Amino acid sequence: MTRHALSAALLLLLGPLAACETDILESLDVCVVDLTVTPDIARPGDTIVLSGGPFSTTWDTTARIGGEVADVVDVDRTSCVPCDACRSDNDCTSCDACTDCEALCASCEETTSIVVPALPSGRWPIVIFNRHGGSDTAWLAVIGDDTDAPDTDTDTDGLDTDTDVDTDTDGLDTDTDGPDTDTDAGL
Repeated sequence: MTRHALSAALLLLLGPLAACETDILESLDVCVVDLTVTPDIARPGDTIVLSGGPFSTTWDTTARIGGEVADVVDVDRTSCVPCDACRSDNDCTSCDACTDCEALCASCEETTSIVVPALPSGRWPIVIFNRHGGSDTAWLAVIGDDTDAPDTDTDTDGLDTDTDVDTDTDGLDTDTDGPDTDTDAGL
Protein backbone atom coordinates (compact mmCIF):
# COMPACT_ATOMS: atom_id res chain seq x y z
CA MET A 1 0.00 0.00 0.00
CA THR A 2 1.42 3.37 -0.97
CA ARG A 3 1.79 6.25 1.39
CA HIS A 4 -1.12 8.11 -0.28
CA ALA A 5 -3.39 5.06 -0.12
CA LEU A 6 -2.58 4.62 3.59
CA SER A 7 -3.31 8.30 4.28
CA ALA A 8 -6.62 8.06 2.43
CA ALA A 9 -7.60 4.91 4.38
CA LEU A 10 -6.80 6.59 7.71
CA LEU A 11 -8.78 9.68 6.70
CA LEU A 12 -11.79 7.52 5.87
CA LEU A 13 -11.55 5.69 9.19
CA LEU A 14 -10.82 8.68 11.41
CA GLY A 15 -12.75 11.34 9.51
CA PRO A 16 -16.10 10.67 11.21
CA LEU A 17 -14.46 11.22 14.59
CA ALA A 18 -13.54 14.77 13.62
CA ALA A 19 -17.22 15.57 13.16
CA CYS A 20 -18.11 14.59 16.76
CA GLU A 21 -18.81 17.33 19.21
CA THR A 22 -16.83 17.31 22.39
CA ASP A 23 -17.76 18.75 25.74
CA ILE A 24 -15.06 20.36 27.77
CA LEU A 25 -15.23 19.65 31.44
CA GLU A 26 -14.68 23.00 33.10
CA SER A 27 -14.57 21.79 36.66
CA LEU A 28 -14.88 18.63 38.68
CA ASP A 29 -15.88 18.57 42.32
CA VAL A 30 -13.90 16.01 44.26
CA CYS A 31 -14.93 15.45 47.86
CA VAL A 32 -13.43 13.60 50.72
CA VAL A 33 -16.10 11.01 51.40
CA ASP A 34 -16.83 10.62 55.13
CA LEU A 35 -16.62 7.02 56.27
CA THR A 36 -17.58 5.17 59.46
CA VAL A 37 -17.52 1.35 59.66
CA THR A 38 -20.14 -0.75 61.51
CA PRO A 39 -19.28 -3.22 62.90
CA ASP A 40 -15.55 -2.60 63.04
CA ILE A 41 -14.80 -6.32 63.52
CA ALA A 42 -15.90 -8.88 60.91
CA ARG A 43 -15.06 -12.16 59.20
CA PRO A 44 -14.48 -12.70 55.47
CA GLY A 45 -17.88 -13.01 53.80
CA ASP A 46 -19.63 -10.79 56.37
CA THR A 47 -21.54 -7.74 55.17
CA ILE A 48 -20.53 -4.52 56.90
CA VAL A 49 -22.17 -1.10 56.66
CA LEU A 50 -20.28 2.08 55.87
CA SER A 51 -22.01 5.29 56.85
CA GLY A 52 -21.08 8.85 55.95
CA GLY A 53 -21.21 10.43 52.54
CA PRO A 54 -21.66 11.74 50.04
CA PHE A 55 -22.54 8.32 48.63
CA SER A 56 -24.00 7.70 45.20
CA THR A 57 -24.99 4.34 43.64
CA THR A 58 -23.70 0.76 43.60
CA TRP A 59 -22.55 0.94 39.98
CA ASP A 60 -20.12 3.83 40.53
CA THR A 61 -18.85 2.81 43.98
CA THR A 62 -15.66 0.85 44.55
CA ALA A 63 -14.63 -0.36 47.99
CA ARG A 64 -11.29 -1.85 48.99
CA ILE A 65 -10.32 -3.55 52.22
CA GLY A 66 -6.62 -4.21 52.62
CA GLY A 67 -6.19 -3.44 48.91
CA GLU A 68 -8.67 -6.20 47.94
CA VAL A 69 -11.90 -5.30 46.13
CA ALA A 70 -14.97 -5.66 48.36
CA ASP A 71 -18.32 -6.33 46.66
CA VAL A 72 -20.68 -3.37 47.00
CA VAL A 73 -24.10 -4.89 47.64
CA ASP A 74 -26.15 -1.78 48.43
CA VAL A 75 -26.01 2.00 48.55
CA ASP A 76 -28.91 3.48 50.48
CA ARG A 77 -29.72 7.18 50.64
CA THR A 78 -32.71 7.44 52.97
CA SER A 79 -34.61 10.78 53.00
CA CYS A 80 -32.04 12.41 50.70
CA VAL A 81 -34.25 13.46 47.74
CA PRO A 82 -35.42 16.76 49.35
CA CYS A 83 -31.81 17.57 50.28
CA ASP A 84 -30.57 16.79 46.77
CA ALA A 85 -33.30 18.98 45.21
CA CYS A 86 -32.52 21.86 47.55
CA ARG A 87 -28.79 21.61 46.86
CA SER A 88 -29.48 21.62 43.12
CA ASP A 89 -31.86 24.60 43.37
CA ASN A 90 -29.26 26.55 45.35
CA ASP A 91 -26.31 25.62 43.10
CA CYS A 92 -24.52 23.81 45.93
CA THR A 93 -21.93 21.23 44.98
CA SER A 94 -21.93 17.78 46.49
CA CYS A 95 -18.78 18.70 48.41
CA ASP A 96 -19.73 21.99 49.99
CA ALA A 97 -21.86 22.73 53.01
CA CYS A 98 -25.10 24.28 51.82
CA THR A 99 -26.46 26.57 54.53
CA ASP A 100 -29.79 27.07 52.72
CA CYS A 101 -30.42 23.31 52.87
CA GLU A 102 -29.12 22.34 56.32
CA ALA A 103 -32.58 21.55 57.74
CA LEU A 104 -33.55 19.34 54.78
CA CYS A 105 -30.18 17.61 54.65
CA ALA A 106 -30.14 16.79 58.38
CA SER A 107 -32.54 13.88 57.79
CA CYS A 108 -30.51 12.41 54.90
CA GLU A 109 -28.87 9.12 55.94
CA GLU A 110 -26.39 7.49 53.58
CA THR A 111 -25.00 3.96 53.87
CA THR A 112 -23.04 1.60 51.68
CA SER A 113 -23.06 -2.16 52.41
CA ILE A 114 -20.03 -4.19 51.36
CA VAL A 115 -18.87 -7.80 51.71
CA VAL A 116 -15.54 -8.42 53.45
CA PRO A 117 -13.20 -10.21 51.00
CA ALA A 118 -11.03 -13.19 51.94
CA LEU A 119 -8.28 -11.73 54.14
CA PRO A 120 -6.13 -13.13 56.93
CA SER A 121 -6.70 -11.92 60.45
CA GLY A 122 -5.52 -8.42 61.17
CA ARG A 123 -6.39 -4.78 61.06
CA TRP A 124 -7.06 -3.68 57.47
CA PRO A 125 -7.62 -0.26 55.88
CA ILE A 126 -10.92 0.45 54.11
CA VAL A 127 -11.34 3.08 51.39
CA ILE A 128 -14.17 3.80 48.98
CA PHE A 129 -14.36 5.76 45.74
CA ASN A 130 -17.45 7.07 43.96
CA ARG A 131 -18.40 9.89 41.61
CA HIS A 132 -17.98 12.39 44.45
CA GLY A 133 -14.39 11.42 45.30
CA GLY A 134 -12.68 9.10 47.74
CA SER A 135 -12.63 8.47 51.46
CA ASP A 136 -9.92 8.81 54.01
CA THR A 137 -8.85 5.49 55.48
CA ALA A 138 -11.11 3.75 57.98
CA TRP A 139 -10.09 0.51 59.71
CA LEU A 140 -11.60 -2.95 60.05
CA ALA A 141 -10.41 -5.78 62.27
CA VAL A 142 -10.79 -9.01 60.29
CA ILE A 143 -11.10 -12.34 62.09
CA GLY A 144 -9.80 -14.81 59.52
CA ASP A 145 -9.68 -18.59 59.62
CA ASP A 146 -6.09 -18.44 60.86
CA THR A 147 -7.02 -17.23 64.37
CA ASP A 148 -9.99 -16.58 66.58
CA ALA A 149 -9.12 -13.02 67.59
CA PRO A 150 -8.00 -9.96 65.62
CA ASP A 151 -5.45 -7.37 66.64
CA THR A 152 -7.42 -5.00 68.85
CA ASP A 153 -4.75 -2.33 68.77
CA THR A 154 -6.59 0.96 68.14
CA ASP A 155 -3.74 3.25 67.19
CA THR A 156 -2.94 3.84 63.54
CA ASP A 157 0.76 3.03 63.44
CA GLY A 158 0.09 -0.58 62.46
CA LEU A 159 2.09 -1.99 65.37
CA ASP A 160 0.50 -4.47 67.77
CA THR A 161 0.84 -2.98 71.24
CA ASP A 162 -1.70 -5.19 73.04
CA THR A 163 -0.48 -7.27 75.95
CA ASP A 164 -1.29 -10.87 75.06
CA VAL A 165 0.84 -12.45 77.77
CA ASP A 166 0.56 -13.33 81.45
CA THR A 167 2.54 -10.67 83.30
CA ASP A 168 1.46 -11.40 86.86
CA THR A 169 3.87 -12.95 89.33
CA ASP A 170 1.84 -15.82 90.82
CA GLY A 171 3.16 -18.33 88.30
CA LEU A 172 -0.29 -19.29 86.99
CA ASP A 173 -1.12 -18.58 83.36
CA THR A 174 -4.68 -17.22 83.68
CA ASP A 175 -4.94 -15.46 80.34
CA THR A 176 -6.29 -17.33 77.32
CA ASP A 177 -4.78 -15.38 74.46
CA GLY A 178 -1.04 -15.86 74.61
CA PRO A 179 1.96 -17.67 75.97
CA ASP A 180 2.94 -17.62 79.63
CA THR A 181 5.95 -15.37 80.15
CA ASP A 182 6.38 -16.02 83.85
CA THR A 183 9.80 -17.30 84.76
CA ASP A 184 8.63 -20.05 87.10
CA ALA A 185 8.15 -23.03 84.77
CA GLY A 186 5.03 -21.71 83.02
CA LEU A 187 2.49 -23.03 85.53
